[in-house]
Amino acid sequence: MLEKNENPETTPGTSLPYSFETENSHITARRCEDGDSKWIFDLQNDVEVAKYLPWDPPVPQSPDDVLLRIEKWKTDGSARYIVESDGIPCGSFDIWSDPDEGTGLYTVCYALLPEYRGQGIIGAVFSKVDELLEDDLNAKGIVAYVDEVNLKSKQILEGQGLRSTGKYKDVEHSQPQYKKLFEKL
Repeated sequence: MLEKNENPETTPGTSLPYSFETENSHITARRCEDGDSKWIFDLQNDVEVAKYLPWDPPVPQSPDDVLLRIEKWKTDGSARYIVESDGIPCGSFDIWSDPDEGTGLYTVCYALLPEYRGQGIIGAVFSKVDELLEDDLNAKGIVAYVDEVNLKSKQILEGQGLRSTGKYKDVEHSQPQYKKLFEKL
């Protein structure tokens, strides 16, 4: 769970801001709200997006399924952001940690509509999230999992300083894992 902070300008249950602007001012992110359920449903059911989603089942079955997930995100310390380019939703960026592991590592996951790919949007959001995690949450590092064939995503992760640590394996999945540890003095 992310560190708690009751400031209304932050995402509930976290010290992360409710919204933020990247260095490229036309790219912003804001917390996912109930009214975003249809948009998230459409994003996760886009054929080009769904083929890279890492979970099972990979896509929600209805906007109501997404609404249930949004309610869960509000209470479990996760932070899901809607990424916008010039005020138009174009993707999502999720951040969470597992308090039971106690590693201080935060996992990130993102999705972007195909027509917005290759414009530096996820890289800009990732850079800001990296800064927020290291500076504001005193995280020890970032972990991301990527589909084996998603070469562009691997490039984004490597461009953000994450390095491949081999494959993460559980009972049903085997995905390359990327990790970046923050230097702590």
